[in-house]
Amino acid sequence: MKQLGLIVSLLIAVLVISASENNTQEPKKQVQTPTEKHLIIPLGHKKQREFDEYDSEMQLAIIFSSVMQVTEKFDYGIGNPEYFVRRTMTKEESESAKKSLETVKLEKDELHKQNKEAVALLEKSRLSEKSRKENEKLIQKREDFFDITDQMIALINNVTPKNARKTRKQLDLLKKQYTQNSIDTGNLMDTIADKQGVDDTSFRKHLDHILRTNGGRQTMLTDIY
Repeated sequence: MKQLGLIVSLLIAVLVISASENNTQEPKKQVQTPTEKHLIIPLGHKKQREFDEYDSEMQLAIIFSSVMQVTEKFDYGIGNPEYFVRRTMTKEESESAKKSLETVKLEKDELHKQNKEAVALLEKSRLSEKSRKENEKLIQKREDFFDITDQMIALINNVTPKNARKTRKQLDLLKKQYTQNSIDTGNLMDTIADKQGVDDTSFRKHLDHILRTNGGRQTMLTDIY
């Protein structure tokens, strides 16, 4: 089984740039790309029997695409404001960082709900018993993910010129945890697919199709084909 790779956080690139920029006294001006607001529609809006009708490859693709889309939302929603938190900041800069956090603050509860629905479906998937131990690890890993993002949001939301240096230091520690969590999640999803014995080609075809078709929106069963 090839590594999924897609789950590895887009935030990694932002964080590498941020770490490099933070080593300078005067940060270069950066054009901020606003986080787009997308419709979030609960996966559970369809009856369970309709999910049961899909083959194992499609079931896993639906679940994993939903988890990956949640991660991507946080990559952009936290990555942008996190980038602008510096060791030294003006009041205007700290307020700008907070403002760019607004979208993910509004969406995080729905994203948490989406994540819970996805892992709940994992436990109900046709071959779930084959990967029971890994399923439990993934569920815990995703709870850890939300604990990390909650801490990052709180830090950015409370940054001021006075506490900027301390906030930057704390964010540097948390973003390492965020990155490692994303890598671990990707590895667990690879292992689950292996344990369940799904057809790799079919699974990846479904996953790619869902991600391309529903980029930026939560997966809906009626949207797949």
